[in-house]
Amino acid sequence: MANMKKNIKDPVQYIGLNYEELAKHYEPVMIYTENKVNQNNKTNTGFDLYATTCRLPMSLFRLGGLDQNPWVLDWNNRNNPYYNSVCMNTDTGKKKGLKTGDRVAVESPYGKTEGKLYLTETMHPQCIVIPGALGRMDKSLGEQTAGQVCFNKLLTGKLGHISPIHGGIETTARVKVYKV
Repeated sequence: MANMKKNIKDPVQYIGLNYEELAKHYEPVMIYTENKVNQNNKTNTGFDLYATTCRLPMSLFRLGGLDQNPWVLDWNNRNNPYYNSVCMNTDTGKKKGLKTGDRVAVESPYGKTEGKLYLTETMHPQCIVIPGALGRMDKSLGEQTAGQVCFNKLLTGKLGHISPIHGGIETTARVKVYKV
């Protein structure tokens, strides 16, 4: 580690981590490294849930604009309650005074998205899930996809939130959910 410190002049300039944070990623034995999401939780107490995403059978790989195909959109909107929804544990929703079908906002320290709520027992009580990696920030792909729940709006690609080993961004965000 001593050689690493002498060779890295100012890691903050490049990846947003100080030397001690960076060195944790290069330990010879794996150790738990707290990510920025958990560190931010200590200061952002209003964000009481974790948000994550998952894949749906009808949009596994998002190849060929599958999530813009009118037949797929129609079938999912009519038959798949997880599609284009904010999924939350039933008990958590009841504690917050929410019910299936409510329009909710999901807000993180980095952004906000809105969508319909689906209460289900398949979610952990401390998490919400936005399935399908749907939503677009650019309307050039159509109004319908631009209006979907967009999980990526809750994340950030800022320096310090990117792994210095593989370049991946954090895929979880601390959020608060409320009725709109």
